[in-house]
Amino acid sequence: ASLYSDLKNYPAAISTLNQLVQLDAKNQTALQNLASNYNKNREIDLAIKTYRKLLHINSSHIPALINLGIILKNSGEIDEAIELFENALLINDKLPHAYNNLSGCYLIKENFKKAEEMVNEALKLDENFADALINLGLIKSKLLRFDEAYQVYKKAKELNPNNAILRNNLGNLLIIRGDIDLGINELKEAIKIDKTYVQAHRHLTFAKKYQQCDPHQDQI
Repeated sequence: ASLYSDLKNYPAAISTLNQLVQLDAKNQTALQNLASNYNKNREIDLAIKTYRKLLHINSSHIPALINLGIILKNSGEIDEAIELFENALLINDKLPHAYNNLSGCYLIKENFKKAEEMVNEALKLDENFADALINLGLIKSKLLRFDEAYQVYKKAKELNPNNAILRNNLGNLLIIRGDIDLGINELKEAIKIDKTYVQAHRHLTFAKKYQQCDPHQDQI
């Protein structure tokens, strides 16, 4: 099953793991890997069901708590996701990924103060956690603290220059600051990294139109 998963043959991995679970219904490693492969194969409902089954067997299974929380956060089930991340932190309060995902939940709920508090907890544990820095930059942008956001994104870029979300967010920030050409370059880099990044394409189209406008032209 691991070999199939490494080869991205997720249906074969799922089939093999289901055979193992039939032999040992409480095999936590098999259930965790099964849920992960369902998620990779975009069978989200089955991934959720399998993670819930695993947590029914072991409610303190931290990877299951965090991974299910991420799936639910991405599915819009924010309150339940928060509960799962908090439960993981009750078991172990040294989990930067749990704090960062909690921050993301509060960001979605537009509780920017709580979001900043949680992401700072993640960065206390790992000051070079690039994903947390990206999150912090976005929070500071939402709070209109653009200079602080720029410094955060700058550090994140040094750590992980090939992150499309970072380059997109930095591009938008530069445009807001009036650095149109630099912003467009960042958006282009985001698209180079991920050609399917729809949001970056939209932002680039808008930025080019904005670049072509004469800001001193009389408005009708």
